[in-house]
Amino acid sequence: MDITESFREKKEWLPFRQLAQETDMIMMGHLFHREFDPFWPASLSQVFYRILREDMRFDGVILTDDLQMDGAYTGSVGQGQALSTRHLVLQALEAGSDLLLLANIARYEPRVGAKAVRWIVEAVRKGKLPFKRLKNAYIRVKRLRDKVMRRVLR
Repeated sequence: MDITESFREKKEWLPFRQLAQETDMIMMGHLFHREFDPFWPASLSQVFYRILREDMRFDGVILTDDLQMDGAYTGSVGQGQALSTRHLVLQALEAGSDLLLLANIARYEPRVGAKAVRWIVEAVRKGKLPFKRLKNAYIRVKRLRDKVMRRVLR
């Protein structure tokens, strides 16, 4: 969804800034804003992850919306083509996502979870995806899991 025309004012960032201080996890949607990133929707854009991490100082878990939704495939407006699930998985991780949502409904792909693991391992082995990036994601997800488990086990 292109929000370039409707999301203009700095004040529109205020709820996001407040939320970033009050929550442990944020879902990055497939919203496209060409003034921030002319190629990628927020879920696949390093620019938007940088805004959350650096400008808003959010250190919680960031997950993507479903990477198999049309918004992810066609939201990559500047790419000029529909992208494969493999490309979207790797792009989301490179951009800064900690967790990937693959609902496997809109675009069914047999064994997509196992395939995603293979794609990620291959990218790390080939030096296309830094292991440190995945380690940082793991640390954030584990920290959230531990926090939830402490609440559950009280």
